[in-house]
Amino acid sequence: MTSSLLHQRALAEIAASGQVARALKAGVPAPAFVLRDGHGHAVASALKVGQGPLALLFCCGAWCALCRAATVALAADLPAIAAAGASALVIAPQIWATGGDGVTQLLDPGNRVGGSFGLRVASPDYLRACEHDGALRAGTLHEKNGVLMPARYVIDRGGVIVYAAIDPLHEGDNDPADLLGVIQCKARRRASTTPLRAL
Repeated sequence: MTSSLLHQRALAEIAASGQVARALKAGVPAPAFVLRDGHGHAVASALKVGQGPLALLFCCGAWCALCRAATVALAADLPAIAAAGASALVIAPQIWATGGDGVTQLLDPGNRVGGSFGLRVASPDYLRACEHDGALRAGTLHEKNGVLMPARYVIDRGGVIVYAAIDPLHEGDNDPADLLGVIQCKARRRASTTPLRAL
């Protein structure tokens, strides 16, 4: 069985275990973090949130075709996200681009930030037993650091999670279109409650 299929098997077992219920949901403060992008530049979530709502796309890694497709889809939505006064980041244990697709990818060594959101779970024995596999040694599955569940979040300017979608089985293909919808909805609500200034 290939490493990708092993990982999908692990995610299916995680989905059945109830781990999704333990991941952070809407209504709670989001953990603050500082991670580096593909150019080695530090990116602080507190700074991003201070500028407007922040969308986060958590991905499994470079090996995952659905995660790469979700990143491309998020990049296509960036102009609309920015127009709504928000920003977006991709977080993964591997970086497969350095910004050429327009979306900032952040390297999360050991899935530490993913773990703070409740998305990292212990690797099954059959993954740890395969650490001799060249792909695993390269970090494809990060078996020593656990398995990361794909997820999407929106954090408001107060640092509170206002939207959470955890998708371990890729049933929604980790499609980021919902992130744009949430952000635009929030922007419309802000506009409707902002007092008009006298001309």
